[in-house]
Amino acid sequence: LDQVSSQLQADKKSIDDYKKDFSSKPRSDWPFDAREELSRRESVLDGHVSQYNMLAKNYNAHVSDFTKKLTQGEPSKEIAPYLKEYKLK
Repeated sequence: LDQVSSQLQADKKSIDDYKKDFSSKPRSDWPFDAREELSRRESVLDGHVSQYNMLAKNYNAHVSDFTKKLTQGEPSKEIAPYLKEYKLK
């Protein structure tokens, strides 16, 4: 998620920088190849947003499953060293 989030930020910056190059003209007056390139960059951004949302959905589902298993019975041996418990003396 962090990696895709970084890519999203880079995509947004790339689009903003590209728009600045043509900021003196309305988009309809841009050369065809410039409009096409901006559309391509925006499509890449949309793809990364979709990828991020898919990864977040999967991550949240796995965390939810893990939490359910953790609260229903004994924790697995692998997780036991990481669990903390406060005991009254």
